Amino acid sequence: EESVKVLRTAPAEEQGWISVDDRLPESRKRVLVRAYAAGSVVHFEAFMVGCRWFDWCGDRDSDFTVTHWMPLPPPPEADKEPIR
Repeated sequence: EESVKVLRTAPAEEQGWISVDDRLPESRKRVLVRAYAAGSVVHFEAFMVGCRWFDWCGDRDSDFTVTHWMPLPPPPEADKEPIR
C-alpha cells in the first residue's frame, strides 16, 4: 500500500521518467511514454523519428502530446517449457 502511495505522489522524475524538455530518446528507439490524449493521461510504447512521435502502430503524434519517457523494461525471461 505504501509503495503504491509513493508512486502516485512522487514526482515523475523520481519514478524514472525523463522530461522531453530535458532530453529526448534516440531516433527510432522504442520507449515507454507518458502523454496527454483526449484529455487523459495515458502510457504506451512509442518512438521518435526526427522531431515527431509515433505510437506503437505508427500513428503520428497529432492525437497525443508526450511529456515524459523512459526506457522499456527488459522482456520477461522465456519459460523453460513451451506452452502447449
